Amino acid sequence: MNVLFVEDSLLCQELVKGTTEKEFPFVRLTCVGTLAEARRLVDSADVVVLDLGLPDAEHDEVYEWITECNKPVVIYTGSTEPDVAFQAVNAGALNIVCKGSPAEQLVMGMYVAMAEHNLQKDQRLKRQEAALQLHQVLNEWCADFNSLLTKNGDKALTTLGGVENQDTLGQRPTNPDKVGE
Repeated sequence: MNVLFVEDSLLCQELVKGTTEKEFPFVRLTCVGTLAEARRLVDSADVVVLDLGLPDAEHDEVYEWITECNKPVVIYTGSTEPDVAFQAVNAGALNIVCKGSPAEQLVMGMYVAMAEHNLQKDQRLKRQEAALQLHQVLNEWCADFNSLLTKNGDKALTTLGGVENQDTLGQRPTNPDKVGE
């Protein structure tokens, strides 16, 4: 599992990288300290672990990047403010782990985020497939409708509208039996 660990504290980077890779040898952390570096390296990651307090970005910019990066994101924070968690999840973060948590909690958080990301991706694909099928059906219907119009002209329109026997001005002809009533 390739992890992009975005944390500006070098001490925290070393501690998390050392314990996580020691306890979970299948995990490879690439550590960066700024959002600019994260933007450059995000494509090589399976999951992003992200501190919200970065030196080159305000919280709003970090939240915006969470939405844009198209990767599962785990927030790694020392904040206990519920608003921070709410904003991060609202931006698209899929898990939150408190700084100082054991390595197994961080790895579990990454797995949960990756599973949720894949589930959401599958759901998006299913919605896209359904939209494509609907588009194809509508195209066929429009082609059939255009063909009907070409063959039958105004009669096709009045038949489709559920109104039969209209004259060319769209007025219903009077019933000759009831003229003068």
